[in-house]
Amino acid sequence: MGLAAYNRVEHNRPSGWSHLLQKHAKAVPLTPACVNGVKCMSMRIASIVALLLISQGISAEVSDKIPSFVGMWVQAVVFGMVFLFASFKKSWCVLLGFLFSLFLASGFYDMANDKFMYLAVIKEQGELYFLNGYASSFTVGVLALLGLIINRSVNARKNT
Repeated sequence: MGLAAYNRVEHNRPSGWSHLLQKHAKAVPLTPACVNGVKCMSMRIASIVALLLISQGISAEVSDKIPSFVGMWVQAVVFGMVFLFASFKKSWCVLLGFLFSLFLASGFYDMANDKFMYLAVIKEQGELYFLNGYASSFTVGVLALLGLIINRSVNARKNT
């Protein structure tokens, strides 16, 4: 006699899985394959667990691990504005903006040189992904340079 039958018949108390099996067994029609409804439900649970545990060859999506188009442009504008204001105050910050711009572009360059990543990104995001990646990266440097240009033009107007 199994644990479910022991708990149900002799002690009339549910415990663990046996309670769930008893609860769902009432909805299962009794057929020759199901002696008391519990066997069918336990077989269903066993098959579901077996399917979950079987190793399957799957391919993970790349898109959830890389920046989206909106994400890369928002990142470029936010960092670009930070470097714009920084290079407006201190002219040497334009160099930090250029270095940061190169750092962002190197991430896209590295991804483009890996043949598996390149093909997966092109398949999921399209061919313009890397162009947008490089353009958004260099936007940071352009905005930092713009801060320096604004600083020079404001100082030139003050001196005249």
